[in-house]
Amino acid sequence: MDLGKPTSDSWRPSLVVLDNKIVDLTSSTAWDGKRWTRADMASSENAIPLADGLLEFRHATESEPPTVSYKNETVIQFPGYTLSSGTYYRGKLYVALAPVGGEEHSILAVCAWGLGQSCNPTTFALPDGNRMVYSMIGYDGQILIGGSGMLMRFDGEKAFVLHQNPVFEYYSFLVFRNSILVGTFPRGFLYEISPTDWSVKDIEAPPNGVDGFQNHEQFETATLDYLNKIGEPYYREAQSLALMGGRVFVGMYPWGDVWERGHGGEWTSIDLVDPGAKRNQLPWPYFEEMQQRIQAMKADPRSASNDKWLLDAFWARRIHSLVPSPYGLAAGIGNLSGRAYDPERDTFMSKNDIDLYGRVKLLQRPMSVFAQVAETGRTTLSFTIDRSGIRIAQDKKTIADAKMPISDDILDKISSVVIGAGVYGKTASSLLTTTRLSYVGD
Repeated sequence: MDLGKPTSDSWRPSLVVLDNKIVDLTSSTAWDGKRWTRADMASSENAIPLADGLLEFRHATESEPPTVSYKNETVIQFPGYTLSSGTYYRGKLYVALAPVGGEEHSILAVCAWGLGQSCNPTTFALPDGNRMVYSMIGYDGQILIGGSGMLMRFDGEKAFVLHQNPVFEYYSFLVFRNSILVGTFPRGFLYEISPTDWSVKDIEAPPNGVDGFQNHEQFETATLDYLNKIGEPYYREAQSLALMGGRVFVGMYPWGDVWERGHGGEWTSIDLVDPGAKRNQLPWPYFEEMQQRIQAMKADPRSASNDKWLLDAFWARRIHSLVPSPYGLAAGIGNLSGRAYDPERDTFMSKNDIDLYGRVKLLQRPMSVFAQVAETGRTTLSFTIDRSGIRIAQDKKTIADAKMPISDDILDKISSVVIGAGVYGKTASSLLTTTRLSYVGD
């Protein structure tokens, strides 16, 4: 299902779900089930839904230093620094920073914070050599940090390197079956972190279907210069990860496809943009055309002021975000930089070509139910499965009601219910009770 572009000038949607609406952070719009409408928020690319608002981590602008805000109210600012990523976990803010002009994002600022409170951060040093932080996730009291060249774990006092390679970028995290999956560049394979000993292993999936580098040993020993010379046709980036209906989804650069792991462990590729394209002939879409335009326009003053403007991978396709929602799994399709089409440079593109970028598409799967759980501390969830469908209630208030016919045969096969030991991993939750409904007549 195609939801179109949030706005006409959308080029790389960054999606979250708030109040059962799909929100595009970059255009400040929300999908309410029928259309895109303006949302009361500032434009950003990095935000976390929290209670009834958005906790945003904003990059510096000409008028404002890097800022963390909640519901458009400033929580803390970091003048003199650049901000690369942030997260919120168990009552604390975590923000990755670098001094302005510095080449490494070497600082992690941490502070206890709650709604309406001030933030007084303590700073910690990240290991030397980390050029950027792309993502963070909290798990079992630890913060896992995905950077450029290294994968790290922060225990509250010190950061440790779990995996290191100057060629790698560790882009995305997902909790799945009591472990943490990590999406990587340049292979597009997933790594798996075991929280029992924090060991890291390459699971060599999803199978990206390209010739060239076929195993992790080749990439582990390759130098960055070597990869830059011959590796481009094989570059893949698992930039976004999501879990819906027990299935793992991976948003893959540079062709804008999504890989899906089924319940049996099998992987399939879903092309959201250009089904049947001959992907192995070029490193990414419009590579040759952009190469020619770069040569013709090097003297253009725009190329001197903006290194992203003359980039041969400008129109490579990113799935910048994958977000489960009440309507299905929302995928934002964008170009590499998030910058706009240029009518002088991009003369090789038709209107239909251009219109493929900045769109949001939905993937829907049967027997999948989505509900946003309110932040209330200790809470009780109830799940009802009957002939009419599946309902979820929180503290006796219905938060999801999915209408779907379910036969008595399927209901009879439900022999047990398990909480906290499924695809979402272990939790501190406990099963209170189960009750089997009885039907009389029709």
